[in-house]
Amino acid sequence: MRPLLLPVLLFLFAAMPIAAQAPDAEALLADWHRNWRTAFTPVARIQARETAIRTVDGPGSMQRLRTVSTLQYAVGGPTDREILFAEINGRRVFVARLHQLETRLGRAYGAGYRRIRRTSVLPNTLIALVRPSGRITADQVDGVPVWEVPVEPLRVNDLIERGTLWFSRPGPGEAPRLLRSRIVGTPGPDSAVMTTDYTRTAGLDLPRYIETEVVVRQRRRRRLFTILLSAEVTLGEYTITPR
Repeated sequence: MRPLLLPVLLFLFAAMPIAAQAPDAEALLADWHRNWRTAFTPVARIQARETAIRTVDGPGSMQRLRTVSTLQYAVGGPTDREILFAEINGRRVFVARLHQLETRLGRAYGAGYRRIRRTSVLPNTLIALVRPSGRITADQVDGVPVWEVPVEPLRVNDLIERGTLWFSRPGPGEAPRLLRSRIVGTPGPDSAVMTTDYTRTAGLDLPRYIETEVVVRQRRRRRLFTILLSAEVTLGEYTITPR
C-alpha cells in the first residue's frame, strides 16, 4: 500500500483549490475609486426613496420617529431630504411637529442625535476620508467571499475613529464591488457605530440599508444615565439622471 500513498497525496493536493492572494489594500481602494469615477462621470443627480426609523431610548421614556422621504444626491452639492410622511410613536404628524421634536432631541443629545439624523453619504465620500490601516483578510458577507479592509481617517475628526470596508473578490476583468462598510466614531463623549450595506445600480455601489447605534452617557442630578439612540434606514427606488 505504501507505494500508492505518494500518488494519492499528489492527486489530493492537485485537486485542492488555490487560495486567492490578497491584493494590496491601497491598490484595491484606488481600483474601486477609478471605476466609481468612470460610472459617475455621466451622472447629474441621484434620487432615492428613504424609509427611516429613529429611536431614542432614554431614562423613563422612548421616542420612535418614522419618516418616508425623498433624497436628492446632487453632484458637488449637499444631499437634500424632502420628508413625505412622518410618525411619532405610531401616530401620523405634520412635518412641522416632527421638526419641533427633533429640535428638542438635538438640544438634549447633541452630536449623538445629529449622527442618527444625518442623511447617508455616497461611498466615494466615505472612502475619500480614509486610508488602509492594516492587512487585508479574507471574509464573507452574506455568503459572498470578500476582502476585509481595516481603515482609519486621513485626518483626525469626530466622525470616524476607525472602520472596516468589505469588497467583493473580482474575477479577471471585473471591478471590485463595495458590499459593506462599518464606521466607528466618537462624536464628543459618545460612541457610535454605523453599518451600511450597498447595492450595485448602474455601475455604482449605492446605500441600501444603514444601521446606526449611538450610546450617550449623561449625568443628571448626580446620577449617570445611558441613552441609546438608533436608526434603521432603508433606501431604494433609485433614479439616476444623466448630465
